[in-house]
Amino acid sequence: MTTIAQQIDNDLRTGSIADPQHWARSHFGLWIEGNYLGEAHYNSNLDRVRNATTSRKLRSFVIEEFTKFMAHEYNCSFRHAQNCVVAAFSEGTLDTFTYILVADVLESFEEALEEVAA
Repeated sequence: MTTIAQQIDNDLRTGSIADPQHWARSHFGLWIEGNYLGEAHYNSNLDRVRNATTSRKLRSFVIEEFTKFMAHEYNCSFRHAQNCVVAAFSEGTLDTFTYILVADVLESFEEALEEVAA
């Protein structure tokens, strides 16, 4: 029987995280846009992105939401999901993946953020 940690490791390492079609990136995009938990989740995410006044705050938000997404996907605790994601990648690869996810989140909310700025 495969453990949750093994499933997460295998799923994250399958394919290239640089590929926008990598399952984790594409499904996280659905998560962040409210397709899993609904419009209230989308609005909450949009507010968090708008209020992320520093790159560090935005990065923290993305890490938190990705971990919640993984916990939801694998029906495990936030902490377990976090430990599994960290264990799946080297530090450099994890930093790169986080950078990519931040860019994906900003792209997801690009239109909504532009409306506010106008």
